[in-house]
Amino acid sequence: MNFEDVQKAVDLFSPEEMKRLRGYIEHREQQMEQSSTIVSVESLFTTLADIRSKMDVTKFLAFLENLYLPYDKNNIRRTTNLDLIPDYSHRRGGKIAYAEWAHVIGIFQTIIGQHLPRNDSELMWLDVGCGTGILAIAAYPLILEKGKYIGIDVQRRDIEFCREHYPASLYEFQHLDAKNAVYSPLQDSIHTPWKLEDSSVNLVTALSVWTHFDQADALFYFQEVDRVLKSEGKAFLTFFLLDKEYEQSLAGRSPLQSAYHKTPTDKWIFDQYSVSTHWRHPEWAKISENAIGVTPTGIQQLLEKTDLLWEHTYLGNWKEKFGLFFQDILVFKKRR
Repeated sequence: MNFEDVQKAVDLFSPEEMKRLRGYIEHREQQMEQSSTIVSVESLFTTLADIRSKMDVTKFLAFLENLYLPYDKNNIRRTTNLDLIPDYSHRRGGKIAYAEWAHVIGIFQTIIGQHLPRNDSELMWLDVGCGTGILAIAAYPLILEKGKYIGIDVQRRDIEFCREHYPASLYEFQHLDAKNAVYSPLQDSIHTPWKLEDSSVNLVTALSVWTHFDQADALFYFQEVDRVLKSEGKAFLTFFLLDKEYEQSLAGRSPLQSAYHKTPTDKWIFDQYSVSTHWRHPEWAKISENAIGVTPTGIQQLLEKTDLLWEHTYLGNWKEKFGLFFQDILVFKKRR
């Protein structure tokens, strides 16, 4: 084990924690030099157990990742974009594990790639609610030769991170000064238009964004999708779609963990009305925008004042059956 990597990892901690851990590491290094240059498995686990006793769980997980991931990434052979996955402290949005980020990146890269036209046209990709860039990473091989990704988010810290982390030659990030009850309650503006020209992008994505919109926000920003999309452009938006499959799943929901995801199945019962009968939230959601479900009629209401067509649905595994993703992925296409 290379203890220089351990010393890099402890930079996650406070000066006092770093001082204590560096002293411990130096002591362990001296022990190793006196015995052998090879660290046994037993010695490795003893070292990690001792370090674990000196910090909280979150910091320990970040510590382990900083030791492991550089070696794991060196073994990636069949793709390049996974090198862009942020470290533990910058992975947010309901998905923290490195493996789950890689999983979701692969899902959306594949689905979107299959829907794109087979020509040499430039791909202009708008990602709404980009967070720290999970779909920015999915975009990388699709925009590498000819294209651009634009990420928008209401959280300034995420935008600032993305501007530092992703290459400016391919990526642009914009902070949206708009209020959201969950993610930006202190921002005052409502229904802030996106800073993009009409008909300027041919792809819009939004991963777990409409699941945090009330009806008014959902309607306004769906019209923004319609405004910025070019003719025949597509939008991939995720929803909790309260359709027949959802209704059929209700009888079997319970406090037990799902076979398809690691949350109780009864957590996703949308039985509280959010202004409209077609926008609903679970009882546990003290702020309704923590989790919003929409009925098919609600989706049709979104479509009414637009030139968008509801083209396809990929059902999510939150409905207690196999699905490509947790939430439902709805694909919309703009008319000619």
